[in-house]
Amino acid sequence: MLNLFNPKAFEAFSVRDFRLYWTGNTLSKLGTEMQHIALAWQIYLMTNQPLSLGLVGIVRAGPVLLFSVFGGALADSMSRRKLLLITQSSLLILSTIMAITVLTGIATVELLYLLVFLSATASSADGPAHSAVIPSLVPRNLMTNAITLNNLSWSVAGIIGPAMGGLIIAGFGAGAAFAFDAFSFLAVIIVLLLVKAPLLPPEIPLDQRGIRGNLRRIKQGFSFLARTRIVLTLALLDFFAMLFGASLTLLPVFARDILKVGPEGLGILASAPAVGAVLGAAGLTLVKRPRFPGRIVLFAIGLYAICVIVFGLSTLFWLSWLMLAGTGLADTISMTMRQSIRQLMTPEEYRGRIAGVSYLFAVSGTQLGEFEAGVMAQVIGTQPAVALGGIACLSMVCLISWRSRSIRYFEETHAVDYEPPALRSEVTKKLNV
Repeated sequence: MLNLFNPKAFEAFSVRDFRLYWTGNTLSKLGTEMQHIALAWQIYLMTNQPLSLGLVGIVRAGPVLLFSVFGGALADSMSRRKLLLITQSSLLILSTIMAITVLTGIATVELLYLLVFLSATASSADGPAHSAVIPSLVPRNLMTNAITLNNLSWSVAGIIGPAMGGLIIAGFGAGAAFAFDAFSFLAVIIVLLLVKAPLLPPEIPLDQRGIRGNLRRIKQGFSFLARTRIVLTLALLDFFAMLFGASLTLLPVFARDILKVGPEGLGILASAPAVGAVLGAAGLTLVKRPRFPGRIVLFAIGLYAICVIVFGLSTLFWLSWLMLAGTGLADTISMTMRQSIRQLMTPEEYRGRIAGVSYLFAVSGTQLGEFEAGVMAQVIGTQPAVALGGIACLSMVCLISWRSRSIRYFEETHAVDYEPPALRSEVTKKLNV
């Protein structure tokens, strides 16, 4: 059994820039988790309608569908440091406005939707840029470890953030949680200024610059995706899993009306997926990489669907919490394996664009799934809506497991042979590779 454990579980932390980036992202994610739980609670209090929570998903989905592919193209055509500084500063300003309007009592549901739309627009470029940055911070042989540790940081923040958010909402109101979120964006801005890696995309030919050039590059990105079927299949798998399995948007309904545990209980429920995610990320960090990571993806999404079904039917707080933790564990395992396969299969010059398309599938699936969950909850009831979504998710993963041989038999030896040249000297000096 001892040979199953990875003796270099935290090796990516030996790279200074990655340590800084990991710390800043953890603090920022803490604020983001608090904001998400505060926004859902505030809107549900103002409307008392499950559909209003689903509308948050559709408002976020619009910018993702419209702009995320262009955001990926920007991440491949300009300094990723500069792009992230712009997007993080924009998100800081929007969160500040949200905090001020809620604290002063002038916020309306329509205003909150508008701010959510603008934040999602900024995130459409921010998400692909973040995904494209990690391969610039660590050498190829540490990429899976870095992705796992990055997911672990988000999971740790996901445990603390919702729990703190619930307590802050109960004690000081949702506006205070929004204020903390605004402050947390400073962490990433400071880290981006301290990171020494250039964070530049590959040199772009003159004929691929400007609007026409970017459109041509977007077309090239989709062409690469069509040729690399496993990356496309994984993106579709993620989309449909999130579309059918989205249930967190309805947590205020479960907390207030079904389980009757109030905002404090809402925070505990919302932190449960992150507890599971930490366990999943820790397991992936400590255990050696599997030979067939695609099979792990399929198993994890199947487990995710089963947990969603049981959560939807549960009226017991402890069982609901346990099933939510199970969704977090399964989602982290699936996400880490998917990201690792995608990064290994994607050459550097395509990373931003493929990250943008993957972001489009993942986030639009989540947001459209939240809208679908809100509509179904309004029509047939909250619990049946969540359980039926889980059943649809399980059916989808069984179908893809049966049809997709490329996922079942993918090995890392199938990946592209790439290592960022700028990292080789650092690897030699610090890691003795």
